[in-house]
Amino acid sequence: MDLLERFSRGDLDAFEALFRRFERDVYQWILRIVRDRAAAEELTVETFWRIYRARSRFDPARDFGPWSRRIATNLALGHLKSVRWRSAAAPKRWGEPPAANADGTAPAHRNARADRGETLPGDRRRARDIHRHGQVASLPVDPTSSQISQEAGHRAMKQTDDKRIRDLLKSAFPPLGDVEPSRELWPRLRRRVEDSALRVPWFDWALVALLTAWCVAFPKALLFLLYQM
Repeated sequence: MDLLERFSRGDLDAFEALFRRFERDVYQWILRIVRDRAAAEELTVETFWRIYRARSRFDPARDFGPWSRRIATNLALGHLKSVRWRSAAAPKRWGEPPAANADGTAPAHRNARADRGETLPGDRRRARDIHRHGQVASLPVDPTSSQISQEAGHRAMKQTDDKRIRDLLKSAFPPLGDVEPSRELWPRLRRRVEDSALRVPWFDWALVALLTAWCVAFPKALLFLLYQM
């Protein structure tokens, strides 16, 4: 059986093999975005944890690399957003006036502009908008795609747009060199997977509590059911 098929069926050894193969690429991709090694390691573990949770929805015919990079990108951009909000909501010292903007506008205006992404450089803002909203219509399209069938044309356009989006993200976040995680990440991820297998879902506990309450309230009904069995 293929490695991706074994992974989609929940084979932990196949998942470890995929983790060993793509760990470095995912970590370096996240590091390019967050620029923080400790945060990149945490997000790498979280990325593969979400990958494992979504294993049943993964199509083995697809490529694992772009799928993992897409999940990593979403987590990394979400991390940057949360860091920005924490820094904006950090309490100021009593009596300290808010810092003025370089253009003389109020800090509230600056925060609103930052929320809209206006303070980002042009290439990063364009990559962020394309990744968030899928705004690929403004990108030039190869006119020869109209000469083939509609389905094949859409597929070719999507592949071209995906490549251009990746190129924009790469240009917006330049690499930091050939770096690797400072520690082994697989033991932490494996413990997380094993702990999740031991946990009982909340609805199972709710069902047990409901049956217990029903048996206490109607003990004769329980005896009747046992008699019928």
